[in-house]
Amino acid sequence: MPNPSRALTEHIARARMDHCPALVLALAMSLTAADSALAQTPVGNGRLGGVVSDTVGNPVVEATVTLTQLSTQAVVEVTTDDKGRFRKGGLGSGRWNVDVTASGFLPKTLSATVRDRSNQNFEVTLEHGESIGAPGNSLFAGKLGEKISAANALYDAGNYAVSLAALDVVISEEMAKPNPDPNIHLVHINSGNAAFEMNSYEVAARHYKATLAVDRANHQARMGMAKVYLMRRDIDAAIEELKQVDLSSITDPIVFYNIGNLLFGQGQPIEAQGFFEMALGLNPNDVDSHMQAALCLIQQGKMEESRGHLQKVIELDPESSNGILAHDFLNTIG
Repeated sequence: MPNPSRALTEHIARARMDHCPALVLALAMSLTAADSALAQTPVGNGRLGGVVSDTVGNPVVEATVTLTQLSTQAVVEVTTDDKGRFRKGGLGSGRWNVDVTASGFLPKTLSATVRDRSNQNFEVTLEHGESIGAPGNSLFAGKLGEKISAANALYDAGNYAVSLAALDVVISEEMAKPNPDPNIHLVHINSGNAAFEMNSYEVAARHYKATLAVDRANHQARMGMAKVYLMRRDIDAAIEELKQVDLSSITDPIVFYNIGNLLFGQGQPIEAQGFFEMALGLNPNDVDSHMQAALCLIQQGKMEESRGHLQKVIELDPESSNGILAHDFLNTIG
């Protein structure tokens, strides 16, 4: 007769491999969840879609849906079909604006937090009126913004050394001005990210600390330092950095999700559970947080309590790897 406990243990082991392939990846993703639009985010496996209709429920055909990743200012456009539907995959993790415009309608802007393998759907209702288009969104404007965007594009292309060199020039040139941009210290985070990808952890730490010297509460830089400490195998120091993050100031659920992943990967399911629940408090329909919360409960032996999270995963995204895994868990639990 099969041993349910052993089966669950094997499932959790596989889930750890699927959902926490590296704590570094989880922390790196946290760096893209900042309120400032400057950190780099690679292309990923997230999906956004939905239906656009008017106020009486008629589909809006050929509406333009502009997806803008706030961290990189990358822009992707899709058009609704004859049923008002749109869908776009291959999106990188992080925060995205969803701007919907159509001739004869007032524009509408929504926001979404995309996570790897997530699948989000929107029901967008447009009101009749004159469309004026969607405004841009960038922390740094003018030539400075263009230089930072160009350096970020190099990062996204995997040219980390060139990106780092370009960002260092940007910082040096700006700091040499009589009145440098007051946000220039945030660019050190981009430099830290590039250095980290090159395994230059000392250089990465120096850049993250440069941001913290100006803004001690910056959770991007704190997360960056935690990531560096993790690579040094100094788990206690990484946790101490996380403790200095003002959780009440975080409005993006991906940050809580990634802290939970860190704790879960270190064998602390009770503490991790709390962070996954905080992520769900900000985004109740986040599939990955439901999946990870279920894993935490199962690891604590709370199989029945995990059932609700597993069922929610199946409800939200039944065909994904999360949905398949949730089915397996429910079958094992019985």
